[in-house]
Amino acid sequence: MAAKFKNHKVIFLHIPKTAGTTLNTILKRQYPASRRASLGALAQQDIARFKSLSEAERARIKMLNGHLAYGLHDYMVGPTTYFTILREPIDRIVSFYYFVYRNPHHYLYDFTHRTNLGLRGYLENKNTIMVDNFQTRLISGIWDTYPFGELPPTALEQAKENLRNHFAVVGLTEHFDETLLLLRNTFGWRNIFYTPQNVTSNRP
Repeated sequence: MAAKFKNHKVIFLHIPKTAGTTLNTILKRQYPASRRASLGALAQQDIARFKSLSEAERARIKMLNGHLAYGLHDYMVGPTTYFTILREPIDRIVSFYYFVYRNPHHYLYDFTHRTNLGLRGYLENKNTIMVDNFQTRLISGIWDTYPFGELPPTALEQAKENLRNHFAVVGLTEHFDETLLLLRNTFGWRNIFYTPQNVTSNRP
């Protein structure tokens, strides 16, 4: 069966701690560097720079990936679809906390060690929206519009609508191999073998 979206432009909405780093190594085999654009972790400068590219420059991009919020398809040239990988929310938050705790390069590392709050205190401190329904925030496209704890119920409905109508594949971290097969069949990928990367070790 032919890959339905093989000729589409593709946006990988990479939610932190959902096996996306492993997947990014596979993406590099599918799309040459000249046709691929990676944006920083919700870095407004990177996003603004991408939006300011000429139409010709944006037209050459086949794959756009990064810790992105829904909506950048408006700046792609040609038919475009998304895919993402979801993870059980509590497990994702626990993994994120221990990843930050053990990663001196993360922007939240100093705060995490300075306050020494522990996991529960870290969540109750409300220091970052990355542990506040962050999957819903990114997929709905309103990731930073509302403060911690104030995301309205309509955001979930918007996220579900976006998934139904604009995502060719919605995978699960817990079923990563099956997700890879879906991606291969949907986009016509090859060579999807992998070694897990950026795995948070020594966590409960």
